[in-house]
Amino acid sequence: IVGFGGIIVLSLPLLTSGVRADILSILAVMLARFSWAAGLVLQTRQPVSLSRGVSSAYQQLFGGLFFALIALLAREPLPTPTTEAWLAWGYLVLFGSIFAFTAFVSALQQLPTSLVTTYAYVNPVIAVLLGWLILREPITPWTIIGGLFVMIGVTGIFRVNNKKAHLDQESSAGEKQREG
Repeated sequence: IVGFGGIIVLSLPLLTSGVRADILSILAVMLARFSWAAGLVLQTRQPVSLSRGVSSAYQQLFGGLFFALIALLAREPLPTPTTEAWLAWGYLVLFGSIFAFTAFVSALQQLPTSLVTTYAYVNPVIAVLLGWLILREPITPWTIIGGLFVMIGVTGIFRVNNKKAHLDQESSAGEKQREG
């Protein structure tokens, strides 16, 4: 909850700057977050016997097909990308999709979901820092407060998971002593 509050505080300057969005866009973002969360829960509760790469490929394939269908239904025009756009797309496919998403699926199979999902809190903080470093975007008091809330929330998640792991180790050691 602290981390989520941090994201809200981090977003306050944008939300109060007069940026407008239509209700359909807001609902689409909410549906995307809900479906992502539902997919995480299903993937951890109903593990599949697919390799990480195959699981990642299926998820990206069906996501891409869904977006292609939406584009067709919305009658989006076919783009005429520039060389720079193709290079950017290739970079995103390789690093943003193949490497990063496969690493995410691997992490979900090996780590607690609560730890893996901390990326969703840390990424906006990193994006703000990169915006400041590369694009000279301003860092405001809201940015600092929001970033601190996010980091406190993420630290709390790691502490809870470390405590659980420590208790599990003590419990299994106690069981082995009773058996022996």
